[in-house]
Amino acid sequence: MWISVIIVVLVFLNILAVSIYGEAEFWFASLKLVTIVGLLILALVLDLGGGPNHDRIGFRYWKNPGAMNSFIVEGSKGRFLGLLFAMIMAAYTYAGVESVVVAAGEAEDPRRNLPKAVRRVFWRLLFFYILGSLAVGVLVPFNDTALLTALATNAPGAASSPWVIAIKRAGIPVLPSIINAVILSSACSAGNAFLYNGSRYLMSLAQIGLAPKIFMRCSRRFVLPFTC
Repeated sequence: MWISVIIVVLVFLNILAVSIYGEAEFWFASLKLVTIVGLLILALVLDLGGGPNHDRIGFRYWKNPGAMNSFIVEGSKGRFLGLLFAMIMAAYTYAGVESVVVAAGEAEDPRRNLPKAVRRVFWRLLFFYILGSLAVGVLVPFNDTALLTALATNAPGAASSPWVIAIKRAGIPVLPSIINAVILSSACSAGNAFLYNGSRYLMSLAQIGLAPKIFMRCSRRFVLPFTC
């Protein structure tokens, strides 16, 4: 039911004028930005003992069980392999940055705005990744039972999120459900961007003869009719 509603909304956003798509992405991005900033502030408060349980965590979990878990092998080599594996997995989340370039043909003054947007995307991702990794690293140990169980059972929603686990450990109600809602909106944002990018890719392929010419057709609003 909900999946069908989301698909209809995304298609609707993509068949309207591109300004509607941009407005939707602005609000999606704003919601994610407010959420991550709020979570970072919350992490600082919980780490210093400002949560309902008043437990001052500090860097306790960096001593026991340790700041990093081993991967494949034990010892320093295992921790180094764990770092490399985490970096490889994190690299996949950088996918989608090319959306800035795809939108260049429909942006105002791309010569000025595009370089500025690309620089801001890179530094914002780098900034939030480092602080976010530090925050979850001090709030939740890598051997936490709830974390391992959620990962092993492929629990739905944000059950395996260290943020949710840290909030539950601190005894804060309702907030995990809000994070689930933000994750759902992030999925909508990703789907919205992929629909936009996919339609532009098809048109570009059709222009150079690598896709059927029908994909070059546009509506009166200059929107591709095959975004759905």
